[in-house]
Amino acid sequence: MPLVSIIYQERAVGPEVLLRLYELRQTIAEQLSTSESELTEDQIQLNYERAHPFNIGRELQVIVKANRHPERLGTIDERTQQISAQLKKLIGPKIHGFVYIRLTEGGLESF
Repeated sequence: MPLVSIIYQERAVGPEVLLRLYELRQTIAEQLSTSESELTEDQIQLNYERAHPFNIGRELQVIVKANRHPERLGTIDERTQQISAQLKKLIGPKIHGFVYIRLTEGGLESF
């Protein structure tokens, strides 16, 4: 289950934009799916975090953490660009930020 941290500056990113970001789950699921495992939007966990007023950085940071997979590694730049392109459509041109995908070894057990 990929984990997506959305860190935003409240002065630049309002509640209506945060609601639109919920739609990003489908794109992330599509871009992180592999031939062995097709993800659904329900498997994408979103965590919203307001940036501290003293934080210096972009207005919107989307950090995706997912398990390392050879198929993902070979196309990580293209996958990141696709997520970023959809994000730009959702938020418009006035908010600046980035998408970062971090692929790591990991395990998950639900309870």
